[in-house]
Amino acid sequence: MDQLLAAVLLIAITLTAISVVFSTGLPVIETSKSFASIDQAVLAAKFVDNAVREVASETEKSTRLIALRSPGAFTVLTAENSIEFSQPLDVGEDYLTRTFDGNMEVINGNDVSCSSGGSSMALENSYVRANFTLYASGSSVQTDSFLLSLEDKTASVIIIANSSIELDDDPSTRSGTGFSELLRSGSALPSCTARFFVNSTVVQYDVYYTLYAGADFLVADIANVVDK
Repeated sequence: MDQLLAAVLLIAITLTAISVVFSTGLPVIETSKSFASIDQAVLAAKFVDNAVREVASETEKSTRLIALRSPGAFTVLTAENSIEFSQPLDVGEDYLTRTFDGNMEVINGNDVSCSSGGSSMALENSYVRANFTLYASGSSVQTDSFLLSLEDKTASVIIIANSSIELDDDPSTRSGTGFSELLRSGSALPSCTARFFVNSTVVQYDVYYTLYAGADFLVADIANVVDK
């Protein structure tokens, strides 16, 4: 039975006090079918890309109203500050791969599942399963307790990792108050991200852990750092 994939298009837009700051990701799947649809989605993404760049270079409260022509509907993912285009396609030879093309990110696959319950969150694909601590808002958080375990599913090996985070060699940034959340949950996803907010005595910041389709590793990013 042929597996189906989802072609996903993401355009992320971050707002600041003085302008619109732009960043993008574009997961797209190219197989032997529906090249025209994918090409149209790419053109629509580039059109949005250009419009956001123009707004980002202008004054505060600048806006653009644009008309898009695409082969399907776009979904707004508020938690991820993005929009998504999806289309099922037959599996190609590059299944479960990820590449970059300028501001576009190409993901071929959708084997990620994400869920939360009780005191933990799970990000899982065909190769790894990562378990994270689920903190309620206002909880006392410790960065070395974010990642509870990382399992190599192919070898049935569980790794207990030290996920401690320290900014500018300051031990006080390892802990504080905050919360954690999944930016989205479900199955058959191209990627999934767990967010941790840390409000320490000297700085506040976000940590994002992302698992991509077909990846045997986690991507960790620190963002939105604000000194006190």
